Amino acid sequence: MRIPTSYAKLNLREFIKVKTIELHCRSHEARVAALITYYTGKNLADIDLSWMKIYRFRVNRLLESWEIVKRGKIKDTVWIGTKRYKGITDATKLNVNQATTIKTLVKGGQSDKNINKLAALIFYRYKLNTTPEFNDKLFDEISEDMLSAKVGDIAPTVFFYAKVLERLTPLLEFYLVRSQMEIEDELAILTLGQDSEKSMVGTIH
Repeated sequence: MRIPTSYAKLNLREFIKVKTIELHCRSHEARVAALITYYTGKNLADIDLSWMKIYRFRVNRLLESWEIVKRGKIKDTVWIGTKRYKGITDATKLNVNQATTIKTLVKGGQSDKNINKLAALIFYRYKLNTTPEFNDKLFDEISEDMLSAKVGDIAPTVFFYAKVLERLTPLLEFYLVRSQMEIEDELAILTLGQDSEKSMVGTIH
C-alpha cells in the first residue's frame, strides 16, 4: 500500500484507522514505525535501508500535514457519491442536543477518532428546493456515509465549528440549565394539576 503524504487524500474510514494506530504510540518515532509497518505490511527488520529512508520521509510528511489540513478551506457543500451535503454556516443555529453531543465527542482528545460522527452533526443532507436541516433519525446513516468522504473536504469545517463551540460553551451551559428548569417547572405544573383533579374527584365522592 502506498504511503500517503497528506491526510487530505484519505477518506475518513482510513483516517480513523491511522489515527487509532497513532493514539496507541507514545512517541513520534513509535508512530513512524507503526505507520510504516501498517502501510507496507512488513516488519521493520525486513525493509531495505534504501526504502526505509523513503518510507520515513513519506510518513513524516503525513504526520506533519494534519495541522495544515485542519486549517484548510471550509467547504459548505460536499458530495459523497450521488448525495449532496451542506455544512452549517452559523454555529448558533445548532440545537442544544447537537452542541452537547459535539462537546462530548471532542472531549479527551477523541475528536480525530469521532470525526465522521462530528461531520454528521455539522453536514446536512441536501435536496433540491429544500432547506437543509438536522435530522437525528438520519444520524447513523450520515455517519456511515461520511466514512467515504475525503478528510480534506470535511476536516476544516468540522474543526472550525468545534473551536467555535468551545467559545460558546458558557452560553450553551446557560441554555441547558434554563431548559432543565423549564422542564422541571412544567412537570411541577402537571403534577399540581393532577393533584387538583384528584382532590376534586375526592370532594365529589
